Amino acid sequence: MPTRESNQVVDETDRLDIARRHFDHENLYRTEREIRRTLDPLTWEHRWTVKDKAMSGNQVALMMPLSELHATLMTPSQIHAALKYPNNRNNTKDTDSIGANTICLPQTHGLLPNGNFEESPAKSNLKKTVIKGKYSLPKWEINGLVEYISGGPQPRGFFYAVPRGVHAVKLGNEASISQNVKVNPGSIYSITFGATRTCAQDEVLTVSVPGHSADLSIQTLFSSNGGDTYAWAFKATSRVVKLTFHNPGIQEDPTCGPLLDAIAIKEMLPLKYTKGNLVKNGGFEIGPHVFKNFSTGILLPPKLLDLISPLPGWIIESLKPVKYIDKKHFFVPSGLAAIELVAGQESAIAQIIRTVPSKLYNLTFTIGDAKNACHGSMMVQAFAAKETLKVRFVSRGKGEFKTASFKFKAISARTRITFFSASYHTRLHDYGHICGPVLDNVRVFPTVH
Repeated sequence: MPTRESNQVVDETDRLDIARRHFDHENLYRTEREIRRTLDPLTWEHRWTVKDKAMSGNQVALMMPLSELHATLMTPSQIHAALKYPNNRNNTKDTDSIGANTICLPQTHGLLPNGNFEESPAKSNLKKTVIKGKYSLPKWEINGLVEYISGGPQPRGFFYAVPRGVHAVKLGNEASISQNVKVNPGSIYSITFGATRTCAQDEVLTVSVPGHSADLSIQTLFSSNGGDTYAWAFKATSRVVKLTFHNPGIQEDPTCGPLLDAIAIKEMLPLKYTKGNLVKNGGFEIGPHVFKNFSTGILLPPKLLDLISPLPGWIIESLKPVKYIDKKHFFVPSGLAAIELVAGQESAIAQIIRTVPSKLYNLTFTIGDAKNACHGSMMVQAFAAKETLKVRFVSRGKGEFKTASFKFKAISARTRITFFSASYHTRLHDYGHICGPVLDNVRVFPTVH
């Protein structure tokens, strides 16, 4: 039985995510404001136990620490059983035995087992930094030259940034690591992972599950500290998928290759419209998993590399990625997340919405800066049907924003709205850190005559 002392305080992002998951499961979807209102009487300051019979199963779930809940959908009876038999739970296994029943626990949110690589291989399976043995890296299967490294200065003058912990893995020529992950068939999943190149200029990282793969170029370093993070999405076609990270390159130095320092997964629940807005996920509140201890934002690859977007509802339709930023590590104009357009005209974000031909609509959106020392005169261009709007914003890097709007007439039953930054930007005193204007709170609604 969880005690008051053992309960983990979960931050606001987790609370809203859990609430969305459970209320959506009950067909009681709430907007962010309604979720907050629902959660107000159930603050984490008041701890409840299974003895409180008046509570519903979902309320018990909301009171459970995140480590106990496993961020998975369970019926009220299953939640009560999980509370009653706490010692039988282990979220690294495929199933949990609770009494005479078995509850399947797909991996739905959080780090994969040993996803941060802090569980090290046995010393007998290491030859200096090279891992020996296909199953020597706990919870992973390896092929080829895979190194287990510690962050910091390295031989030959290299420095490996491992911002979320101590250890990481490096994939040499044609090397790979893989793990079997239990999922819900038919569901969309987003994989978040820290990755950066080491010594080669043209490094590529292939991410794949059966039937779906992408070759992600990590040649460009968007963060000067080497802490780039990417997201990649796929649709599960079976109950277990083999997730693989592969270095397809062949370099003169066989140890050159991508560095991986954290791997997490998140199930993306189906989107629903918010009242008064034709844009789905217009506030970017639903997105990939965000690491809590360190974040330079999450790079979302263009649709040419990932047909299934890790940002539900939106299309990354440019050559370069856009960056998903969260409230904990950046300034966002409203809500918990926003998009930073980090690659000028090479990064654009779009959505196709339902409209009525010849009807007038208002498009409103907010632009600003992420309070990350990104400076200069910025301009965001917005397109809808035959209309366009250029919005200028002078950033001082202090977390400021402005709202813009324009009207457009729909010319078909589907209208594409598109946003991109007109120029490139870097931090004021850090030219190796690429940044750009922030986009948030996109809304489209009919014009009232």
